Amino acid sequence: RDGLRQSQPERAWTKPVVLLINQDSYSDAEIFPAGFRALNLGKIVGVPTPGYVIGTYGGRLVDGTQYRLPSWGWYTADGKNMENLGIPPDIYVENRPEDLAADRDRQLETAVTTALKQLPPRVDTTASAPTPDNAFGVSSSANANPNGGSSGVAPGREKRGRSLNN
Repeated sequence: RDGLRQSQPERAWTKPVVLLINQDSYSDAEIFPAGFRALNLGKIVGVPTPGYVIGTYGGRLVDGTQYRLPSWGWYTADGKNMENLGIPPDIYVENRPEDLAADRDRQLETAVTTALKQLPPRVDTTASAPTPDNAFGVSSSANANPNGGSSGVAPGREKRGRSLNN
């Protein structure tokens, strides 16, 4: 309570996000992409979800018979009942049987490619600016070191009372 005030969240993910969905994404895995899309958090890749989101309640009768009853439903931000609706992807990609046999995941490949395309161009930060001593923008060589490039410490610098040259 008495600490430094800071805004929340303290850290935020600012890189592209791509969500994978498929025919096995049901229940909460369908509610999540609906919210993801409503909040415009990123692209959704895969195949439509099946639309199995209804909440059920289970019980047991006195003779031991078990039952389940629909109890609550889920709705999109614009009021559509999500039961039997399914969430379509932004980019439709189906993993075919021959892809699975070849241990290839085309949905994942497409998601990675999509995310990489959304990244800003990379800036080369390894090149140094040209200087009179460095006319071609190349850092000085280790061979320019008076120690013959074998040490990062210049001659005459001492450590613990001894010269490093001794």
